[in-house]
Amino acid sequence: MRVGDKIKLTQKMNGEIFNGEYRGIEVGTEGTIVKISEFGNGETKLDVNWENGRTLGVIIPEDKIKIIKEHNYFEEPLCDEHFIEIARDAYGSSVRDNSKQELINLGKKYHETGEE
Repeated sequence: MRVGDKIKLTQKMNGEIFNGEYRGIEVGTEGTIVKISEFGNGETKLDVNWENGRTLGVIIPEDKIKIIKEHNYFEEPLCDEHFIEIARDAYGSSVRDNSKQELINLGKKYHETGEE
């Protein structure tokens, strides 16, 4: 899984009940991964922009998804938000005070060279 991959929810999400009503994303909804966070317990959180306008994340392996289209960085250029996430993932807390444009530039550099 990579930022930019298109996914589809294949099973009802766990833990999304509020006042007795299901508040999760409906099965079959498609979305785009915008951030990936690894937890030390073997779980992975995917921040997803869903086609219905919501931005609810999923937890793997608890929530079930299917990758329906891998992002091809050579065919589909990254947007500024992807470069910001690349910079934050690569540099961590050392860039928390950087401006948006500085983060974009760092993300582009890291994406192109793989070097910090």
